[in-house]
Amino acid sequence: MLNGRLIRVLPGLVVVGVVLSGCTGAPSDEGSEMDFYVAAGNLSWFAPTMAYDADGAREVQCVILITTDADADEGQIAFDLMPGEADGRSWLFFMEDFRPYAEGMEDAIREDFRAFGATGLGGSLLPEAHVESAGWGEMAITVDQKRLPDAVTGEPTWRAFYAVLTTGVRDDATGRMLEASAPGDKEIHVVITSHAPPPQEPMPVEVPATSAAGDYARTHPLHDNKYWGAVANWTLTVGGGGVQTTDLTFRFRDPEGAVVRTFDVSGSASGQARTYDVGFVMDKLGMHTLEVEGNGVGVEYSVEGSVVPPEQIIHPYWWEEVVYDDEALLLYETLRHDH
Repeated sequence: MLNGRLIRVLPGLVVVGVVLSGCTGAPSDEGSEMDFYVAAGNLSWFAPTMAYDADGAREVQCVILITTDADADEGQIAFDLMPGEADGRSWLFFMEDFRPYAEGMEDAIREDFRAFGATGLGGSLLPEAHVESAGWGEMAITVDQKRLPDAVTGEPTWRAFYAVLTTGVRDDATGRMLEASAPGDKEIHVVITSHAPPPQEPMPVEVPATSAAGDYARTHPLHDNKYWGAVANWTLTVGGGGVQTTDLTFRFRDPEGAVVRTFDVSGSASGQARTYDVGFVMDKLGMHTLEVEGNGVGVEYSVEGSVVPPEQIIHPYWWEEVVYDDEALLLYETLRHDH
């Protein structure tokens, strides 16, 4: 944070990204030089299981502030997603506890090195890139001002990594991973993960056979999701037994109330059950539900299946088109003045 507050969203900001680097006017307690990285504009936020694939990506207006002192291994990272920009809730991400994670690492913050690809540093699925600044540490997340703990371990913070790249690894237009990094295409990346992988046992989900008669409306709780990227594999069964008349709508909703699957079941049948596959990636935390409404005579329905946890919880973010120097300073001062 700067001046004790977080720089917030600038709606309609034309410039996609901004970085301030090498500012000398804010020394740390040890007297070493501080670096400021400020990115503002379109944050590409994508589905948590797709760490290396931009399918499902969406853009929101967001501002990130990174302040680092590589000599002292100290710094801060802060960015927020305000209501209306993300999922209707206010998300705040803040990190100031930097620490080395990899075996043999001495520094929590590093500058000017090659990473990814075949370098042995970072993920091998990313193309090799030049890193201007990178750091590892613990990220605190709050949702509507309530702390969101690590979903697996229950720790109050999440493991996090940031990198400022001078050779970008994503296509500016599509967000897809490049085969080779692009010189001059500056990007900021933040990757947040759980401290441990979730238990890999499927979690059962069941709605026992339920009768729908007359004018009918009912909502069933299905699964209280705690893992970004869990996969729902369910089967909806309608009918079976005697003669049934059906005019029912089945809506599977996520915790925000958005419909993820809908099935309209109508007509008459005798002794024949109809089944429907329900499968999707759960990128929202909280209770998923089944809403049933309509009319039925002699109709039963049920749901059975499971939720499969992700192999690892990964929540990646990135910002494109970073600029420097006087242009960055001008826009940064505008941000300070307006917010």
